[in-house]
Amino acid sequence: MSVRILAALLLAASLPRSAEASHGKTDVVTLVNGDRITAEIKGLDRGKLTVKTDAAGTIGIEWNKVRRVESPASYEVELTSGARLLGTLHSPADGQVHIADATNPVTVPLEEVFQIVPIEAGFWQRLDGSISFGYSYTQSDNRSQYSIDASTVRRTPKFVTRASYNSLLTQQTGQDRQTRNTGTVVLERLLGPRWFAAVLSQLSENEELGLNLRTVVASGIGRNLVTTPHTLVGMLGGVAYTHEAYTDSPRQTRAEAVLGLQWDWFVFGNNDTTLDLNVVNYYALNGENRYRTELNGTFSRKLFKDFTVGTTVIESFDSKPPSAQRRNDLSVSVTVGWTF
Repeated sequence: MSVRILAALLLAASLPRSAEASHGKTDVVTLVNGDRITAEIKGLDRGKLTVKTDAAGTIGIEWNKVRRVESPASYEVELTSGARLLGTLHSPADGQVHIADATNPVTVPLEEVFQIVPIEAGFWQRLDGSISFGYSYTQSDNRSQYSIDASTVRRTPKFVTRASYNSLLTQQTGQDRQTRNTGTVVLERLLGPRWFAAVLSQLSENEELGLNLRTVVASGIGRNLVTTPHTLVGMLGGVAYTHEAYTDSPRQTRAEAVLGLQWDWFVFGNNDTTLDLNVVNYYALNGENRYRTELNGTFSRKLFKDFTVGTTVIESFDSKPPSAQRRNDLSVSVTVGWTF
């Protein structure tokens, strides 16, 4: 399981991007200092406008440093209100942008624009992600830990697909090595402003907790509560089907209620900084008064170009695990990574 998921993510990151669509460098971005940049707008995400120029290649510009934006190409534009529009871009005045949507053309302040995606964007241009590696060593007990975290997101006007994989390997003299692997795929169908429907599938194992395999399939309805150029807060509620196989315990199958929270915070400048926190709670619906919590938090800061340094915290908690098994497993790792 873990090898196939990791290989797919690495393949997606490494394949050439020659098939991307392009409308040419006909767009104009005017900065607050008066500089005008003629380029091709590749998109706006997490407060950073990405453009491709002839002289400097692909560069990122902080959105709050932009005064005007002009493009004859069509874009999908998401506002902080959650509204989604399709059209060309034109700035009638400083600090404003007009989106020429066929049914609802509007002029809004630039700070109300949350995301911009080219309609003509090919598969690879809509793909973003990261991969990071961590290592720690404790001399007192000769213990080593290796970690891998990878994630990718692909956005279209109707769907958002997210895939993630994390792995932890622990080796200690005189003891068997312990592994933990989790692979998750989430498909979101965008509905009205800020609303979405989601389907989640997850496979996980954790030898530290005696968990040989857990399979989760869940669906629900979510809403983005806060969308600003620097913050995204979302919630999800639904139901899940869970199948578990623990060491020396009978297999278990049950229905669970699901409540999830996502908080992303990001600041761009000379050293891009991001904080991603995801917490998902599962509540058993078979009357056994059992709940589980899965937490994944990542803090990262850009070193240079697309390379980052960061910290990852992962916690798995089960209020009623099978007899003789631990209730939780917490790991903290320092990582070096790459974004694409």
